[in-house]
Amino acid sequence: MTGNVDFSGDVVFRPPKSNEGLQVHDLIHAGGGLDANSLYCNVLMAHHFAATSAVAVSRDDIVGFVTAYRPPDRDDTLFVWQVGVDGAWRGKAIARRLLLSILDRDSCQSVQYLTATITPTNEASWALFESAAQALNTSLSKAPLFDSEMHFGGRHESETEIKIGPISRPTICKA
Repeated sequence: MTGNVDFSGDVVFRPPKSNEGLQVHDLIHAGGGLDANSLYCNVLMAHHFAATSAVAVSRDDIVGFVTAYRPPDRDDTLFVWQVGVDGAWRGKAIARRLLLSILDRDSCQSVQYLTATITPTNEASWALFESAAQALNTSLSKAPLFDSEMHFGGRHESETEIKIGPISRPTICKA
């Protein structure tokens, strides 16, 4: 997004549409710092995982997104793949509100745990998930998952898995 930003408009949190994968892809590339998946991957995430993903929309512009899915054989878990917020919209709790909007959906009623992987240097993601655990009045645990050398050949930082939960339904409504 470029130009002046009018923060007075309402932000709508909703599932993405498959034709919005391009906007998500562009937001990833504009923001820097996020792993750049292929455009096709972003379209597929919006198409196949709309029930567990979300976009934040203001005046027809996507200003934030969360892509997430339910891992096979873990119906009680939502894995957060990627989170991004337009730079002009950061600091307005858009990312946390996106996460909570997904957890509040009928399609996620059986979700008891929210998981993600975070690199040690990704301060924004650490702050987001700590804030989400606090808003949900539950704990956040962490454990090493993917090692930089063993899994990525030294071409990517190690990834720590975080787990938030258990999550209670009434807490989501109040968060």
